[in-house]
Amino acid sequence: MGDLFRKIIAIFILFGMIFTNFALAEAKTINNSVKTKQTTSKTTYIHPDKAYKLGVEAYNKKDYSKAVYYFEIAVKGNPSAANFIMLAKSMRN
Repeated sequence: MGDLFRKIIAIFILFGMIFTNFALAEAKTINNSVKTKQTTSKTTYIHPDKAYKLGVEAYNKKDYSKAVYYFEIAVKGNPSAANFIMLAKSMRN
């Protein structure tokens, strides 16, 4: 009976160690993915008025993809009619 009890305890300890190892490995994976997202998602903030100005400059140079990029930033920060109009004009070209 004592030998069976020792085997059962050993099995519980073994399972505990296995699950702990899996949990630690998962935690490291999550931690690494968070670090990766933090380093890859560093974007600089552009004020909507500055984005509008940069968008107009790109539009006048006929660089419409860059203009759309800046006007989208302007629309997200300031959803005004002027921003939407310029976004639409840039997307049309």
